[in-house]
Amino acid sequence: MEVFQCFGNQLSDSIPDLSDNGKVVIRTGAIGLPRVKNICRPTYNDPEEITIEAVSVQAADGQQLKLNGSEQTIRGQFSNQPSVLQIGTPLIANVMNNSSILVD
Repeated sequence: MEVFQCFGNQLSDSIPDLSDNGKVVIRTGAIGLPRVKNICRPTYNDPEEITIEAVSVQAADGQQLKLNGSEQTIRGQFSNQPSVLQIGTPLIANVMNNSSILVD
């Protein structure tokens, strides 16, 4: 994986649908797009670190919502150890712009 590479992911099944006034706007399992911002290779003294942020997520009507993601760093536990991004790791982000979402 390279810095600034984007990769697809799905929202974890443990995260409930995001609703507004009882209408679902982002469904559980929606496709999200995170971006790798930085990778620090493991060394003899330090574990690997990967910095990622959320870029976009798919709304209930299929459109991609741009996100302002907070950078999050995942770090290995021991020196000279790789870091592992587990499926379902939460990423914190806010929707960038006001968007009209067609809901059922």
